[in-house]
Amino acid sequence: MQQSGHWLSRLLAWRPPALSLPAVALASFALAFVVFAPSDNVSPPQLLSFQEGDALTLTLQSSQPGLGFFHGDGKSSKVVGNYAGFNVNQSSDGDFVEIHWPAIDGATAYSVELIEVSENVRQQVEQTRTQTTSWRVPKESVRSGVLYRLILSGATDDNYLFRHSGGFVMR
Repeated sequence: MQQSGHWLSRLLAWRPPALSLPAVALASFALAFVVFAPSDNVSPPQLLSFQEGDALTLTLQSSQPGLGFFHGDGKSSKVVGNYAGFNVNQSSDGDFVEIHWPAIDGATAYSVELIEVSENVRQQVEQTRTQTTSWRVPKESVRSGVLYRLILSGATDDNYLFRHSGGFVMR
């Protein structure tokens, strides 16, 4: 019994040589670097998009003054059913958010607004007017975890106005 107590006191009293401390520190640092090092295969931020309805309503521009009381003919609007809306993706190089939408028959141009919605305040971030059905927004313009609203609007060559909205959040 006395022998085991002597062995325990010798174990607790043992001190490693001074040269082994830097080696232990280096080994610990190397292990920590391997375990906690950033990985090259980190997945890119995800974009979660949404649409506000799946129908697009085209409204006839009124040449008459008033608040819309003169449209009694029933031809003041038409609905495009199953309008796919916005398709929002990150570009392959990761530098842009790419926004695409289906063409609208007879559209002369598209206006698109990107609006940041935070704490019930809306602030326009970017805006464009284009004749194509896509838009590339620089990634620096959007922040992760923030709600963005997209508004697509314009006119057709047969005098109808259109407006569609949706949005996305980058995670």
